[in-house]
Amino acid sequence: MALAHCGRALAQLGLDREPVEDTAGAVEMLCANQLLDTAAVASPRTTSIYGLNILAHGLQDESWNMTRFLLLSKSPAKRVLKNAKTSMVNALRGGSMMVVLKVLSAFSSHKINLIKLEVINSSGEGQAPVMILDVRGRGSLRAFPYVLYVDCEGSIEDPVIQEAIEEIEKFSVFVRILGCYTADTTLYDLQ
Repeated sequence: MALAHCGRALAQLGLDREPVEDTAGAVEMLCANQLLDTAAVASPRTTSIYGLNILAHGLQDESWNMTRFLLLSKSPAKRVLKNAKTSMVNALRGGSMMVVLKVLSAFSSHKINLIKLEVINSSGEGQAPVMILDVRGRGSLRAFPYVLYVDCEGSIEDPVIQEAIEEIEKFSVFVRILGCYTADTTLYDLQ
């Protein structure tokens, strides 16, 4: 993924790219094999862990680019009630912005603050639809041209959050809760 976000800078430098599983793994491989003619795209924090030097900063194609890391599990985490954040994704019927406004209205009418709202639109020419596993429909993959990702303040245990989700389910193909967890509002500067 890191290589995809730095494509232009790496192309300008004329570098050969070799994808690996993760950025920290790339740095670890560099050190373990003593590859002195090789560099890795990784977090600046890895320099203190592996004792390396930073060759360049700001390689990303878009200055606003930020990567979020989520830890997913099949078993539920412990219940979170205070300072909670709930993440969900829902597949929309049609692609009208009216559907997005309905989602906003459902949260607003229940006085729920949104932290993130992202419309994932794959209906453009040549774009593959978003594929989501439908666990209710015999575990089959379903294609959706529009998907909405939402982070909201509050716990899934809160009846107000549950009411908003029930309202959204009325006009969505489905709503899937990705998780409820303690919100970390710290912004980390990794430079």
